[in-house]
Amino acid sequence: MSVSVVEGVVPTTLRTIKEHVTLDFALGEEHDMLRRLLHFNKRGHFLGYLLHHAAEIEAVVAHHLGLGDPTSCRLSVLDDWVHGSFNMCVPVHVKRWGNQAEKRVMIRFPLCYKVGEEDFPGNAEEKLREGTLTADRPLSIPLHELENGGTPTSIGKKDTYTAIDPYALDLLTCHENRVQYQPNSIIDEPDARYQMAAITGLRVVLPHFIQRDSRHGPYRLSLTDLHQSNVYVDEDWHIKHIIDLEWACSLPIQMQIPPFWLTSRGIDQLVDEHLTEYEQVLEEFMEAFHYEEMLQDPNNATSRTEILRSVWQTGAFFFFSALDSPTGLFNVWSQHIKPRFSSIRANMPLSQYWSSDTESVITMKLKDRDEYDKKLKALFEVDDKTPPPHQ
Repeated sequence: MSVSVVEGVVPTTLRTIKEHVTLDFALGEEHDMLRRLLHFNKRGHFLGYLLHHAAEIEAVVAHHLGLGDPTSCRLSVLDDWVHGSFNMCVPVHVKRWGNQAEKRVMIRFPLCYKVGEEDFPGNAEEKLREGTLTADRPLSIPLHELENGGTPTSIGKKDTYTAIDPYALDLLTCHENRVQYQPNSIIDEPDARYQMAAITGLRVVLPHFIQRDSRHGPYRLSLTDLHQSNVYVDEDWHIKHIIDLEWACSLPIQMQIPPFWLTSRGIDQLVDEHLTEYEQVLEEFMEAFHYEEMLQDPNNATSRTEILRSVWQTGAFFFFSALDSPTGLFNVWSQHIKPRFSSIRANMPLSQYWSSDTESVITMKLKDRDEYDKKLKALFEVDDKTPPPHQ
């Protein structure tokens, strides 16, 4: 699926929000690049919309601050606006607020084109509620990313769970839906069968990783978007702040697993010497976690450290990590989960049990992929006469 590049000719590039990409790069991406290539223009339209409604935004801020005069609030210049992964944060300057001559506050707007609002109306409002911990369903960051890509998760906005089993099965349904609905979810027929086999296999082995004594709880507030850049530490590495709590939700305590990124590698990169390195760092993490846990509650009947050790020893760490990784699930299945049950390398027989119409789905997905590649190539060809951007 590569395109030939003539020596001395700069390949056509198109702009995403973060970077310029070539056709080769776009064709090799696991994400739906047809959608991502639209985000840059959609961001421009959204900025224009907010600027057009500046007076209304200023009035809303003044109202919530209890100020009688809406002209006491003024939006900052556009260069000061902060575009995050899912939100636009707009600074507002406030005059005559209490005893202060001037103060600056921030108002945050969900990016409708990044939270799945177009395909699933109500997602933007749900995201606002999630930020105040008033949403119903356990909206984790992987679920959001699937819906933003146009994949229905089949987990309704009012759905709640009283046990871990149906939640885990619904998460696997989300992965099945990704295979069916994302146009570039497969590369070829063997890849389709491999992905189907992995999801089917995870359904089969699920009971081996669920602890029956805690299948109905307890539930704990979990940060599903916790990674290095969201943790602030001081010069002595003491944690001072944790940010981006908007994807927090209540999950079964046995799904609160150790961070996979302790050695700055992806979950599907923890193999061979990288796995050995991770195990060493994980032990340090466990000891530090246990020490802090004992300081807070030395008589704690439910030891979180013991739960963390258990999910690692039983392999549940990789099982639950696979559920949370739409792109990493398949490698985690073959690297860490399947070998616990079988040394046979073949995956294909399991794919037949993915659904009663596996063959027709594979045929449909091969057509989807072919059409996706054609649209992507056409998108770059349309822009072929545009001068390359200055980097």
